Amino acid sequence: MKKLVTAIVLAIVSPALAAAASGNLYAAANGGFDKDLAGWTEPITGEVRHDPAAGEPAPGALAASAPSGSFSVAGPCVAVAPSTAYAASVRVRPVAGTIYVCGLSSFEHSDAACERDLSPFLAMARPLDDGWQTVTATGDTAATTRSVRLLLNCSGEPGFAVRFDDVVLAGP
Repeated sequence: MKKLVTAIVLAIVSPALAAAASGNLYAAANGGFDKDLAGWTEPITGEVRHDPAAGEPAPGALAASAPSGSFSVAGPCVAVAPSTAYAASVRVRPVAGTIYVCGLSSFEHSDAACERDLSPFLAMARPLDDGWQTVTATGDTAATTRSVRLLLNCSGEPGFAVRFDDVVLAGP
């Protein structure tokens, strides 16, 4: 029931309000990109920079581009509870080029530093419309899970650009 309520809150309420109401684990890990990209500056593929003017509802966003046609950046490692339901979301807006899908994914880890992978934790990707939109995913951690790290991902034609904002990982 808690999982359903969390998913409904994230789908209906703005991400900023959902973050405040449900204990967003990424609030302290710079999930709003308000001032900079601290903790989000190592792209796996593609390029990132801070866009202080973009963002919704508040200014500040992670600006991503993909010269090769794919983009992925890992966020900070955050502690989670074992055997617990979580809901994740991110706001995303296409800026340029052809984008096939964007979303988020995560592996769960059996250590506090996100170094020992257990298994995939959650994932969701979808095609984008114009303007800001929210991509959400839910997952249950395993009995031995201690931490997770969210990844923001997109795929499209080489040269596309997107903005990400308001990363949320909320539990019970």
